[in-house]
Order: sequence, then C-alpha cells, then structure tokens
Amino acid sequence: MSPQKTQLVLIGYRKNPLTTLSEYALIAIDILRNEPYAVPFDRTDTRFVAIWEATPDWFALYFDWTVDGQGQERLTVRQFSQLPYWQGRWVLIPGDEQPWHYELRPVLPGMVAPFVACIQQEYPVSDLTIRETEDRIIAGFTIMGIPQGFDIYKRTGTLTWYCDDSVMARRVGQAFDRELATGQFQHLFGRFDTD
Repeated sequence: MSPQKTQLVLIGYRKNPLTTLSEYALIAIDILRNEPYAVPFDRTDTRFVAIWEATPDWFALYFDWTVDGQGQERLTVRQFSQLPYWQGRWVLIPGDEQPWHYELRPVLPGMVAPFVACIQQEYPVSDLTIRETEDRIIAGFTIMGIPQGFDIYKRTGTLTWYCDDSVMARRVGQAFDRELATGQFQHLFGRFDTD
C-alpha cells in the first residue's frame, strides 16, 4: 500500500511478443479512482534477480512515492547517482535455512578469477582446473581432500557455487560479498536481457 493507503501495488511480468525479452513493472492501482498504471523497471538497475525477491526492502530501496500538485500519490523508480553494488544471493534448501548454493548473477566470464582468488584466501585449494564448454565455464578444485567447484552458465550469466559443507559455503559467500560491498568486481557484472 502507498503511504496514504490510496494505492495498492502488485508486480507484473510479461514476455514481450516482439522481442521475447522479459519485461517487469510494478502495477499501482489507485483504489479511490479505480485506475491502474504501470511503473516499468529495469532488472539490472534494480538488481532484480528473480520474482520472489520483490520484497518490501527491495521496494523501499528502488522505488519512491511522490505527491503531485493535486495531492495524488504517484509511484516512481528511484534515481541513483551511483547504483547499489551487486551482491551474491543465497539459495536455501527448501524448508531449511541452510544454504543450498551461493549465486552471482548476471556475471561475465571474467568473474572466474576473482571468485577463485576469494576461495583461495579462505581455504587451501589444490588441483585447480578451469575448462570451458559451449554453454559453461567449469572450475573444479579440492579443499581439504573434498572435490569442490563452481560454474558459470553463459546464457544467463549465473555463477553457482555448490558446496555440501554449509560452513564452508557461508564463509566463502560472505567473504565475497564483503569484497563486493567495497565496490570491487562490479565491472564483471553484466546486464539482464532475458530469463
């Protein structure tokens, strides 16, 4: 609801029939006038990775309510002189709060080297191999005798760090998020075009 409780906000999604690109908008419905309007937003500029991340905190960070000359509330996309830095996201095991995997999205292939370096700062890494296929970049290595790895899916720009050890997963993910929070490696994030 808007601050004055005159508008209800929902999220909308569609595939553009001409380009097949994913398009998102917030749909505000003026309850008093029974008039809806759309507020399209750019997924990259709002760091909108997936639909379930449309949380109140995300909304408060990327959108503003204004009041026009007639006293009507109006929803707008917030303008930034510097966009918030990208961060990783945790995908949790369904029904549990333990991390299933850590994800960075959308990244460019150059993200492999800094992510490997971060892991190497946290744990002794051996047997490092990096190979590239048509659709993925795959990094494999061993930590304390246990095979580990991550990959980047080129089409979606998704780096996924799978780790059966939740302590290790959190330690690496949190360490990388701390680096991202200082502005490092932001140039290695791409743009969302399609899902």
